[in-house]
Amino acid sequence: MEEIVAASRNRAWIPVLTEAAAKGPVFAAFGALHLSGQDGVLNLLQKEGFTLEELKL
Repeated sequence: MEEIVAASRNRAWIPVLTEAAAKGPVFAAFGALHLSGQDGVLNLLQKEGFTLEELKL
């Protein structure tokens, strides 16, 4: 179920985000389920070479 609901969707978004980022700044919002883990958006973007920085609030 996790593969269908989150992981496959996350992987499908990575090319969309990287293409958009190549053209300029991008803002993307995801629910918490899509952020963590090996197939989470944050990890997948980092694997593509993006630098992640935690915002200290």
